[in-house]
Amino acid sequence: MALFYGGPILLNLHEPAEEVGFLIAQASFFRVLGAKPQLGRLFTDGDDEGGAPIVAVLTHELWQRRYGGDPDIIGKVVGLDFYPYEVVGVLEPGVLLDGEVFRVGGGMRRYEIVLSMPRTADRMADWKAESHNIIGKLWAGVSEARAQAEMDVISRRLRESGLQQLQGASVYVDVVPLLDEVVGGVRTGLWMLLGATGLLLLIACMNVANLLFSARRFAATRAGYLRGDWC
Repeated sequence: MALFYGGPILLNLHEPAEEVGFLIAQASFFRVLGAKPQLGRLFTDGDDEGGAPIVAVLTHELWQRRYGGDPDIIGKVVGLDFYPYEVVGVLEPGVLLDGEVFRVGGGMRRYEIVLSMPRTADRMADWKAESHNIIGKLWAGVSEARAQAEMDVISRRLRESGLQQLQGASVYVDVVPLLDEVVGGVRTGLWMLLGATGLLLLIACMNVANLLFSARRFAATRAGYLRGDWC
């Protein structure tokens, strides 16, 4: 499991300035996604520890577009809202942090920079409201129902923990498959569209088959006529 959040930010250490989408995430974020680096490294557990510097990982697309695929980008500094962050890695091609999947606010179409999330002991003990998102990956053989049952136990223990910050709070965790999170509201419409597309394809194939059959019959009739005329 991994915490993450983000939004729009200004990439502005060097001209021209550009608004990009960014995420702040725990080291486990990339492991959950199964992502690998094209250059450098991704986050390690040490990047989560309090006192660790915040470092940046770029998407392959941003690396190519903004930095021309500079092979020496690792170790250089990018500026986000005038704060400098060292680049430690570039994601492999095809890893798209799409806004339809990572809905963290700001209406960004895509997120192109990921910053690490060092968390001190004091911050971990701070139970005030936060706008984090959680993404996880089920172990092989673990059903959605079993995962939900475990989250229900954790939620109940939090409600019963006696923490003053949680008094009167509604603490619940819903396990939602990523596909449902992305297309849940339009799933029926997508299935209908897929069915209509399949039907149109079937009709088109039948029409082509009829045309081919007619052409073959015409060719056979024409050949028979010519043979008869020759005799």
